Amino acid sequence: MESEHIYFNALSVDLRGNYSALKKLLESFNNWQTAFKNTPTKINPEKEWLRLEKLRIKLLLATDPNFPKSLKEIPWPPFAIYHQGQLPNEDLPRLAIVGTRKSSTLSRTWSEMFSKKLSQSGVQIISGLALGVDTSAHEGCLAGPSPTFAVLALGLDNVYPSQNHRLAKKIVSNAGGIISEYPPTVGAQKHFFIQRNRLVSGLSQGVLVIEAPERSGSLATARFAEEQNKELFVLPGPVNNANFKGSNKLIQDGAFLTTSPDEILEVLGVKKESNSSIDKEPRFDKLSKTQKIIISALKNESHPLHVDELQKITKLETSTLLEEITELGLAGIIQEEAGRYYIK
Repeated sequence: MESEHIYFNALSVDLRGNYSALKKLLESFNNWQTAFKNTPTKINPEKEWLRLEKLRIKLLLATDPNFPKSLKEIPWPPFAIYHQGQLPNEDLPRLAIVGTRKSSTLSRTWSEMFSKKLSQSGVQIISGLALGVDTSAHEGCLAGPSPTFAVLALGLDNVYPSQNHRLAKKIVSNAGGIISEYPPTVGAQKHFFIQRNRLVSGLSQGVLVIEAPERSGSLATARFAEEQNKELFVLPGPVNNANFKGSNKLIQDGAFLTTSPDEILEVLGVKKESNSSIDKEPRFDKLSKTQKIIISALKNESHPLHVDELQKITKLETSTLLEEITELGLAGIIQEEAGRYYIK
């Protein structure tokens, strides 16, 4: 256990994830251990750390080498993030898909279709696990080969909305992850959703707005995208439909009007269906999404790979990688020789 991680977590629990209060402590004491020892609190750091371990929640500080670089570069960067499962691979394309919770059936259909098509071309999809557009975006990506990631506005010991608890589990079990800057026991608050949205856009290379009324959290995500110099894509909607008033205003203000996933792929510089070759091989049909990521890495290299090389390419947690390599070996799909792996 790293002391800085333990003490940051304890302070975050004590302060209920209050960004301003945490910022003041860091500015005053320069490190989290000193800050904790100078803060009156009844929180037990070791007990709170054990809670994380029992829930299989990992904590990354902004000073950690594997902390997402994209989040270090945004205004108002998080001091740390909690996550279950994996984190987005920053060497691969990433797009956020957002929209209103009270979306139309057609918009949910478009969200799922865009997400699936983009997933088939190797684009990781990031959203907020909300009802409506977010849910459809996650489900569309799960239907393709690429992982999806959900950024939540509460601690990862719970899921909001509760209806999406099963979806959150499915995201994690399919090589994706759920992410938050709030510790366990901290529930959702209204202002947390706006704060969360800067991470949704921050982790992405661009944001696609499917459907947004004049007052919508999706517009906050779009604003963050512009502040972070990310690409902003918007689906146009009927001028007489209030649920598209915010969307159409974004287009008027210069956002990229898009009607096809191919247009997004072109802007992001991604080849269409670049990851589809694995899905065309019947022997890989029943592999999990995590296993397909490993197979893709091995197929794209001309020589066998060591575990360390595979970890750098796939960005999978080492424990997960080792488990999946063992299963692939037992299934006779990959072979190990002198500590390196290749497809049989």
